[in-house]
Amino acid sequence: MLEMPVKEIWIDCETGGVDVRHNPLLQICGEIVIDGVSQERFDIFMRNEGQILSADALSVIKRTPEEISGWQHPSEAYAQFKRIVQKYVNQYDKRDKFHWYGYNPRFDMDFVREWFARSGDKYFGSYFWVPPIDVWMLAMFAQKKQRAEFIDTKLWTVAKWYGVDVTQFNAHNAQDDIAVTQLLYKRVCEVLCIGR
Repeated sequence: MLEMPVKEIWIDCETGGVDVRHNPLLQICGEIVIDGVSQERFDIFMRNEGQILSADALSVIKRTPEEISGWQHPSEAYAQFKRIVQKYVNQYDKRDKFHWYGYNPRFDMDFVREWFARSGDKYFGSYFWVPPIDVWMLAMFAQKKQRAEFIDTKLWTVAKWYGVDVTQFNAHNAQDDIAVTQLLYKRVCEVLCIGR
């Protein structure tokens, strides 16, 4: 049996709200790791094109509508992202896909899938295995007996609980969220006694 390389894509998105149909994807940040070796990092920003920007979401990500309006068009951002993933995955080989990693990654995956659809691309599933690998769920599973000790299950709270030093990172910065998620994943794997 042919053994395929393990292709990971760690993704964190910033959005203009939580409704995938009405709020825009504004930033997609990620790292590609193949067989444990980092290949590439990316950080792509795109402006809003006629969708609803939630004031609450903008407050969380610390961006203004004026700042966002200067970013590239979503179609340009989409083309940039596609060029990146196509360097590592053959969309015509059903065995060749990325394992999508993240903290509550279904949220990010749903926004990116919708972005593909808005860009006229119905082949999202040609690049990414479903379901994504959820570090949040693994962290909760690994500490199910201590679950009541968590004051909430936000990334920063859970990472600190696992002993991850988050002082060098900024919450709701997509690059930092990925870095903290990766450190948390390593700790969770140690607790579960499984290999990365």
